[in-house]
Formats: sequence, C-alpha cells, structure tokens
Amino acid sequence: MSAEWYSNGKVTINRAYDVDEVLVSVAEMANRYADSLKEATSLRNKTFAPFEIDFSQRIDLDEFSSTVAKGRSDMNLWLVELEAEQDFRRFKGIDLHTWDRVMLDVGPDFVYLTIPGNGCVNGAPRLAVVQGEDNSGKASIYHDGVEVFA
Repeated sequence: MSAEWYSNGKVTINRAYDVDEVLVSVAEMANRYADSLKEATSLRNKTFAPFEIDFSQRIDLDEFSSTVAKGRSDMNLWLVELEAEQDFRRFKGIDLHTWDRVMLDVGPDFVYLTIPGNGCVNGAPRLAVVQGEDNSGKASIYHDGVEVFA
C-alpha cells in the first residue's frame, strides 16, 4: 500500500491491493493517535511541566504573532501577545478547537505549550505539524523529558 497522511486527519491512498488493508491501516493510525493523546494527557495530569516542541527549522516570530492574533488559521489558536523580545514571544489565549485556555512561549526553534486544567492536549501535535507542512521540517514533542506522539 502507498499512502500520504496529512495533519488535518486526511489520507490519500495512492495504491492498494486490498480494501481491508486500507481500512486496517486507517484504523491503526487512529488508534495510535488516540493512545498518544491519552498518554500525553496522563503525563500532563501528573506534572505541571509544559509540552516542549523542538523544531528543526526556525520560526518567524513576527509572522507567528500576526497569525495567532487573528484567531483563524490552521492552528486554531487565538492568542494575545503578553511579552515580546527579539528572539522570544509569550502568549495566552484560547484553543479554538476545544475552547480551552492555553499559554505559549515561543522561541526561534521551540515552543513551550501549557494547557491548564483539563484541557485537551491536541494543541501540541497541531503546533508540531505546521513545521512539517510549511517547511518540510521536523518537530519533536516532549513533556517533562518524555517524548510523546513519537
């Protein structure tokens, strides 16, 4: 089977010999993601550490600020900039996907995401996939030193 997976939950099957193989593959991917969300939620509930996302390519901080201030983008984050330095931005706001509060510290090649309370942790992988979509870069997600969504 040959397939292309996209961050918005879509998949393009380029070639497959068996329909059942396709359905099993999609189900396995959905289960892996659901398990990773549970693992990440469990880690978040055990400690107060933020999710750390390390990017292989640099983030344009001015463009990022402009994008999240509008509240409508692929990231579905609506954030207010609290602090701005040349190589650092701090935000607080809302995850429009879940309507949960989020806090974000952004540097040139990293993001620290804090989701207070019982908010859904899916903001972390959504932030990570933007790097791959736009820059063909790579992102790794950690919580208190433990890699999640690997």
